[in-house]
Amino acid sequence: MDIEVNGVIDLFELVAGGIASAGTVRDMLIRVVEEDEEESGSEDELLGQFRDRSVPHKEPARKLEYDTWSVYVVSSEAEAKIVKIGVSKDIPVRLRSLQSGSGSPLVVRWTSTGGGLLESRLHERFARRALGGGWFDFAEVADPVATIAKAARRLLKRASVGANRCP
Repeated sequence: MDIEVNGVIDLFELVAGGIASAGTVRDMLIRVVEEDEEESGSEDELLGQFRDRSVPHKEPARKLEYDTWSVYVVSSEAEAKIVKIGVSKDIPVRLRSLQSGSGSPLVVRWTSTGGGLLESRLHERFARRALGGGWFDFAEVADPVATIAKAARRLLKRASVGANRCP
């Protein structure tokens, strides 16, 4: 069974939040792996199994910290499926900075609250598409912005922060 980076992050958050011990999570993973892989569910179902087990609920030791910077997705007009996922206090200023190094006009495709932590999580989520420098290749994805926005909403929902999609 493959568990994506976000699934592993969720497991670490269970441990960091005091909801489960590292040993409990390890034991749950071992049991899930030992179960028939055909009966194993999606990553969300797996995490639901962990949360539903009889682990005493404790208040989280810490809350996730999202800062006030904005996360953005930028691509060129010519190649909308090669995108940069970045973070900035001032997106128009950042766009001008990026534009100076680009031979094609750049367009902001999406923005969200969430700052550095959300940007980092998105980079982890899409690591297999990474080209370097915060650029990602979504060539085989029909709508890269929708894919990124969906991942961001899931991450922000878990942290109780709202995301906003720009046209």
